[in-house]
Amino acid sequence: MRSVLMRAVWVVLGSWLAAAEDLPVRAYTTADGLARDSVSSIRRDSRGYLWFGTAEGLSIFDGYQFTNYTTADGLPNRAVTDVLETRAGEYWIATYRGICRFDPKATTGKHCIPYQFSQGVLAGQVNRLIERRDGSIWAGTEGGLWRLTRNGDGFSAERVPLPSPEVDNLRIFSLFEDRDGRLWAGSHDGLFVIESGGRTTRIGRSDRAKDFFGNVTEDFQGRIWAATSYGICRIAEQGGRFAVAGVYLNRSVLNQTMITILQTADGKLWVGGWGLFEFQPDESASGSVFHPVATWPDTFIYSIAEDADGNLWAAGPGAIKVTRHNFTRFSKDDGLFSLRMHALTQDREGRVCAISSSEGRLTLHVFQGGKFVPVDPYRPPGINYAWGDSQITFQDHTGEWWVPTFNGLLRFRAPVHVTDLARTPPQNIYTKRDGLPDDRVLLLFEDSRQDVWIGVARGLARWNRKTGEIQQYGVADGLPLMSERPPALGTPRFFAEDRRGDLWVGFDPYGLARFRGGRFEFYSDAEGLPKGEIGWICSDHLGRLWMASTEGGVALISNGGQSSFSPSGNAIIERRTLAP
Repeated sequence: MRSVLMRAVWVVLGSWLAAAEDLPVRAYTTADGLARDSVSSIRRDSRGYLWFGTAEGLSIFDGYQFTNYTTADGLPNRAVTDVLETRAGEYWIATYRGICRFDPKATTGKHCIPYQFSQGVLAGQVNRLIERRDGSIWAGTEGGLWRLTRNGDGFSAERVPLPSPEVDNLRIFSLFEDRDGRLWAGSHDGLFVIESGGRTTRIGRSDRAKDFFGNVTEDFQGRIWAATSYGICRIAEQGGRFAVAGVYLNRSVLNQTMITILQTADGKLWVGGWGLFEFQPDESASGSVFHPVATWPDTFIYSIAEDADGNLWAAGPGAIKVTRHNFTRFSKDDGLFSLRMHALTQDREGRVCAISSSEGRLTLHVFQGGKFVPVDPYRPPGINYAWGDSQITFQDHTGEWWVPTFNGLLRFRAPVHVTDLARTPPQNIYTKRDGLPDDRVLLLFEDSRQDVWIGVARGLARWNRKTGEIQQYGVADGLPLMSERPPALGTPRFFAEDRRGDLWVGFDPYGLARFRGGRFEFYSDAEGLPKGEIGWICSDHLGRLWMASTEGGVALISNGGQSSFSPSGNAIIERRTLAP
């Protein structure tokens, strides 16, 4: 399985060019069905649907398409600021002109039913809605904090006093209830916490003009985080009262304003402001880390949500989807000398090593610390590197490195650090004088016995670890000649070992060989194999061997027999049995 993964990643490295750690990003706009490109809020409901509050109405995304609702459907105002799904399954919509209840199943009349309150303030802009544990609905508005009480089919609204000189004009931007039942309200005049006993505390700086607080969240460890106009704040209880315990600055941007923070199901924290960032707080504020996920010039992120698949959605100039569980792309900015990768392997420490051969040099790129460290193994005078791919340079189980060239096989002692390969000459250079069939080494493989198999141009050999000698294999060992003038074997293109310890070798221009009991058994299209070069072999979880050819599609060998598959993937025929 590891070889399959390495092959897949090799394809990605060789063909995808982008900045390090950039995640695939797509912006959904009106061209995709969004009601308006200006999005201020995103909420996910119990069905996994995403609800977008836009400047032109409500957009609901079911994973395939958007369904839009506007003032024609009963919205009090076209600007939608928030959506709340209650535990009873009701949907509430906040707008620039009050709130309404939304009925997605309505077949006659309008989907939206506005609520009328005697207090005129709730006819104005409502920014946030929350249902508390006791089932009460609270609203954060441009005119303070309000608690709604159900009266029959309607509601009454009661203003909640907060310790601010601007209580009647206090702009509430966020509402959050923590695990202990406290309500947190972020405003333009600080952060307010209402405890279960009713005590209310204002948290913020003395400079009220610059004390904006956006979203608040509680992480899995019970820590309270708040997005503010001066970075990310950690809120903690000190001396019996809550206060700012630390401020985390994002030094990669000039404007520190953050408005939204979210913890996803995997425990990671994400913040939005002038860009979208992963937030990894350390023990002290000076050690905080903001990793940019996506940044756009002059673009502000107002809201973040996680969909059912773990992807991020950001509200800004459109609905921005960040696919998290996908390929990460790397380029020269991440330490790659070349973008043409010939192989991937892993060292003894499990680090991925990408191998390129370009401009007369072979480079081993070791992935560590989030970047690739390029190392050019020492090349003795007169040595030219080979052009093989996939199974080439590797580190064996003892820590030694093996490097194929057109002038023999290089064997390096186990280095203390991989960068030592650039300064240390190889301990051995194996050539035809040492038993190789040819000096042009193209393919290497260490089997379960720790012997090293060597594929050369028109030949095959094995380095025996116990004796240190190289043994050639040919016609006398069961391999056929593939050309008569001059007589020559095929060129090995891939090695694989099955569960029984048998070695399988795919050849160019055709054929497959199995090594068992000191001899090879050779199979070709006469035995049902697909035609062409066998350039890839792997074993699945059932112990079956799969192979890919250049002309005849895919073949499967199991204990019962062999099946060939066309390039379209359709089974053609059950072929004759290969001896198990």
